[in-house]
This record gives sequence, C-alpha cells and structure tokens, in this order.
Amino acid sequence: MRIGFFGDSLTEGRPGVSYVDILRGRFPTDELVNFGRGGDSVIGTYERVVSLDGRGPFDLAFVWTGVNDVLAHISWASPITRRLLGEPWVTSRQEFVEQYRLLLKTLSKSTARIVAVAPLFIGEDLSNPWNQELDVLASEMKSLCTRFDRVEFLNLRPYMPDVASGKCASPFVEKSGLGTVWEAIAFRDPQDVDRVASERGLCYTMDGIHLNSRGAMAVAAAFGQRIAELRHVAG
Repeated sequence: MRIGFFGDSLTEGRPGVSYVDILRGRFPTDELVNFGRGGDSVIGTYERVVSLDGRGPFDLAFVWTGVNDVLAHISWASPITRRLLGEPWVTSRQEFVEQYRLLLKTLSKSTARIVAVAPLFIGEDLSNPWNQELDVLASEMKSLCTRFDRVEFLNLRPYMPDVASGKCASPFVEKSGLGTVWEAIAFRDPQDVDRVASERGLCYTMDGIHLNSRGAMAVAAAFGQRIAELRHVAG
C-alpha cells in the first residue's frame, strides 16, 4: 500500500520522536510517505495537498493538523514568530472548518481512504483553555467527516489513558515557536527527548505538544491498527 501522512511537526517527527519511523519498521513492504512540516496549520496542510503535483495516488492517508491554529493564539509572541517563519493560521473556527473541508475534498481526489485525526494536546492538562478549544475543533472535524464517503474520524486521546484519567496533568507547555525550533536542533536522540519529558513531568510529550517515545508508540499503535484493517480488507 501507498500511505501518505499529512500534518505538522508531530508528523514530521521534529522535535520529539517520529511515529512515522516506527510505522515504517512495522510495515516494511508498504510505501509510507511523510509530508509533515513543522509549523503547518490547517492552511499549510491544505497548501501541501494542493501542491502534490501528481505524487499521489494513495491507498490511505492520515491527516493530523490543527494544533498550530490554536497555538498561534496562546501567547503574544506566537503571531510574530509565525509571521517571521511564513506560517499562516486561521483566525476563526469558521475559517478552520472551511479550510479543513477544502483539505479533505482535495485529498479525496487522489486517496482511496482518509483518516482525519483530531488535534491532540496543548499541555497534558485537559482542563486548560487551549485543550478545550481543541475539543471544539475536534467536534467540528468529526461532524465534517460525515459529509465524505471515504473519510473516518480518529481521536487519539483514548490511546493515551493516563492523560484522559488525569494521572498525567503537567501544566508545562512550550509556548515559544523559537523555543520549539531550538529544541528541534538540541534534542535529536529519543533518550534525550524522554529525559526532558520526565524532568517536566510529562507522560506522552516532550513539551506538552510534541511526542516523546511513549506518545509516538501510542500514535503508531492507533495508526497501525487502521493500516492493518485496510490491508485485511484489501487482501
């Protein structure tokens, strides 16, 4: 199978640990193509799909975006950093829904099956206002998916039960885009990523957003289940 992964730095795998690399080890006979890019919002992800230029088709695609559209609003420095890096973001929920609809519509033209993945965390404390906003976006995404025949919605949080139960609820969040860029340079080894996560009291992420080894394994388990199911149907 040919499988595409579209999203931001969590898909790119920097900073943090790459779930795509884990999946490549589990499905060595499939072609897994990583289109993730750090900083991408739903706008950037849509633009990446538009610019595929014949690099499809795909048997399966995972679309995992949305965190940066909320992250852009949580500190005064975020919009400045994103403008400097040339990274656009949506300014309203309505704009997010419309961009996401266009994203799914465009990708559907070259993809047999799409898994639309809800944005995960901004901090492992689910009660904070940023995660509450992500919950609203996830609900809009889930409703939007029902308008497409070959699109399913996936919420990753059940695969990370210690956050859902409140066992992991560290308030730490790296809000600085420049800080994230620095950590992408400084922490390339999974052991270093996991050490930093432990120092910050985080269970599944390195900085409240990007995956550590445990988080990457959980995402790979969720995505791997969908890949195995499609392979079974195709076989």
